[in-house]
Amino acid sequence: MTAATAITTRTARSLLGFRRVLLFGALELGPALIFLLSSARVTTALATERALDFAITLYFPIVVPIVAMVLASGALGGERRDSTLSFLLLKPVNRSTIAAAKIAGAVLAAVAVNTIGAVALGGAHAITTGSSELLLPFLVGAALASTVYAAIFVPFGFLTDRAVVVGLIFVAVFENGVAATLPGMASLSPWRIGFSAFAGLLPATTVQLVPSFALGNVTAGAGGALIKTVAVLALTIAATTWLVRHRDLT
Repeated sequence: MTAATAITTRTARSLLGFRRVLLFGALELGPALIFLLSSARVTTALATERALDFAITLYFPIVVPIVAMVLASGALGGERRDSTLSFLLLKPVNRSTIAAAKIAGAVLAAVAVNTIGAVALGGAHAITTGSSELLLPFLVGAALASTVYAAIFVPFGFLTDRAVVVGLIFVAVFENGVAATLPGMASLSPWRIGFSAFAGLLPATTVQLVPSFALGNVTAGAGGALIKTVAVLALTIAATTWLVRHRDLT
């Protein structure tokens, strides 16, 4: 096993403790359960509209960010606070490898947990309508949004113990407030990167049901979302490498 693989695996395992998975798992299943209870006796068209509403108002803008931010902020921040990061940096491993592996571990953990919600919502819609058309869009969108949040919050969690608090304020005030009312700001919203992939994978008749405020000036499309996600990963790996080289570890 290479050093990068070992660090990635260890990071993902440390972030996915039993109690944390249990708590986040309940959070992930909540939207699907509410959807099933509210859509048991409605038409297929109305059920699809409600599933999209849950995606736009609950899953992508609330569940995905909370899970990814909490998990990722501890990938480096937890080790810095526990004074164990210095021991890792003493090993003969490039700082860029450590940074990339830590981000990869956080991404794996965030994607794994948010996949629960994606499968639950996509599955709940399939049970209600008999169509699995939302399952793949949920899976891809959740994976990309989780990756962006995790990549950003690994270095942010290293910088401050209040990364999650600041992140929640950003999500509540900017992403779900300012960016929703000012479409031109939507491109600065991480969850909309994942949601643009989600929308881009929807059937043509279904994507027409997505309200304009959900995307703002972001173009629906999985390809564009993937490119943005890769760009964020590259920038955050570079930033995290610089931090572990130059910032005080205490």
